[in-house]
Amino acid sequence: MTAVLALHRKQFYLGPEKVRAAPDWLHQQLAPKLWLSHCPLREVGQARDCDGAEWTLVGCAQQTMRDQPDPLDAIAGCETAGVLAASDRWAGRWVLIGGEKLSLDASGLLGCYFTRSEDGVLRAASSEALLPRPRDRAFQIDDRPFVHERSMGYSPPPSSRRSDVSRLLPSQTLDLSSGELAPRRLLAAEVHDRGLCVSADEFMDALAEPIRRIAEQPEPLWVSLSGGGDSRMILAASLRAGSRPRAFTRVSDRMSGADFLLPPKLAKRAGLEHVYLDEGERIAGRFELVKAHAGGQMSLGDADPILRGGRDGLTGISLGGQGFGLGKKPCREAVSVASTQVETYAQQLAGYYGEPADSSAVPAIMRWLEWVNAHPEGSLHVCDRFYIEQGHAGWQSAKEQVYDMGLHRRFFPLNCRRTHALLLGFTRDAEPGSGFKPALVRAAAPKLLDWPINPADGSLGRMKILRARMRHDPWHVLRQLRRGFDRALVRAKLVYFTQVTARRR
Repeated sequence: MTAVLALHRKQFYLGPEKVRAAPDWLHQQLAPKLWLSHCPLREVGQARDCDGAEWTLVGCAQQTMRDQPDPLDAIAGCETAGVLAASDRWAGRWVLIGGEKLSLDASGLLGCYFTRSEDGVLRAASSEALLPRPRDRAFQIDDRPFVHERSMGYSPPPSSRRSDVSRLLPSQTLDLSSGELAPRRLLAAEVHDRGLCVSADEFMDALAEPIRRIAEQPEPLWVSLSGGGDSRMILAASLRAGSRPRAFTRVSDRMSGADFLLPPKLAKRAGLEHVYLDEGERIAGRFELVKAHAGGQMSLGDADPILRGGRDGLTGISLGGQGFGLGKKPCREAVSVASTQVETYAQQLAGYYGEPADSSAVPAIMRWLEWVNAHPEGSLHVCDRFYIEQGHAGWQSAKEQVYDMGLHRRFFPLNCRRTHALLLGFTRDAEPGSGFKPALVRAAAPKLLDWPINPADGSLGRMKILRARMRHDPWHVLRQLRRGFDRALVRAKLVYFTQVTARRR
């Protein structure tokens, strides 16, 4: 019987030797001194380009343009110099290896950690936990605590927990022989260079096409629904693609009233089935398994869907709506200096997420800013780059690596260099304050706007919301009272010790 969770499931490793992290791992030789070892559940495909160079695609990639071939067929029709430009049109979560050089998907959701031994041998893996620890030199482990929603809950790339390990950015390519890094554009030139003039139809077509293609696979297709706009856009794109996914909503304490009440209504309006996925208390033994799998790269709260079994019932493929915050630039109001003032800017960015000025996250962000300043990208604002390379390649990628432990696969139709450029073009042309999400949903499935996006709880009826919560959690009220009491007790203790300390002085 297949385990619900498994250590190192869906992971890969690159190095001069074969690695068998589990008994069923597979191996492929990519070069005389380079082996790819991987879990059999991690998709791997190979193709030769027109010049005879061999490429290996690890992960799931789907084409975003209807008139273009699937990724492996696209490689076969390209010259070597054109393969990376062709991959700008691929959505999903993947890495591409060719000529002993490795590049990431649009926002590094399938991450890559790498390290070099004293003799210069490079090893890389999708998990820091898979990389060997050096015996011939000392290294440090960053013990900064990751506190959910109260700190920067990840190691900011290109740094990682281990001082001897780096993490590849999506704006970099890695030479697996020499370890050298080269810059790569984050936005597809074919869209950016035409002036970022984008219509809602063009954007929704780019979002729908990879969904249409992945829906052709025999596995069940799922879409996560909430009361917000991101999941509604993915649902609208699914309908535009002609697919009929099953809809689910994962129940958690942090859900709004709209998250409880609207998903079944939206699913019914779309003609789809809908289920709630309840989660219980944290399951014994899972925390230790997650730590071993992820190398301590994420907070306890971010791992909750795995720790509480909230996704145990899913099999097949689930569509993720991550990425629509691009263009919002939420950190612009929190920072006030130019990115060239690296230390001050890094402190302000870390402070926006609750980190003190002396946090170990600050030098990590400084390292990232130094790369950004050395390799700027036209009109792409530094906060957009932060969203892609920190919010996604850092935080979201670490979450996805933990979710890999489960049986189902997650697919991200928006995660594409071409689609990111289209989204930025659309949001920049939108009228200020108009909200671009309703316009995009209206272009694909206007019937999904029968209910507002993220309505206030008061407009939905507080008693209806409470009844819905109690159906899934009969102890909800008591637990909320307990949490309120605990918070009040902590505040009272803080006031007491502050007063005692003041008297002693």
